[in-house]
Amino acid sequence: MTEAESPLLLKVLPTPFARWRVEVSDRADPYQFVSKGQAISFAIAWADLHQPCEVEVYGFAGRLERHIRVPNGNRCRGHGADRRRMTIPINFPDRRKRERRLPI
Repeated sequence: MTEAESPLLLKVLPTPFARWRVEVSDRADPYQFVSKGQAISFAIAWADLHQPCEVEVYGFAGRLERHIRVPNGNRCRGHGADRRRMTIPINFPDRRKRERRLPI
């Protein structure tokens, strides 16, 4: 892998004020977050858009807790395959409409 093809490095680090920051290797200013979960989610999403990347998560003691490589074969899927947004046609009538139309 050449220098131009080497993966970007993102570091999720705690700040002294109980907040979290994400440092990108080619960017001067870090991104600031309130929680560790927000910082990790942002780092993974950013890395997914700018592949190939590596995400390193550090704890308060300064030790490496997690190392995430993107793309990872277990996480790869197409961008249009989000099952939460799929709609499936249902072939039975809606009872609520029928109940509203019944005379009292």
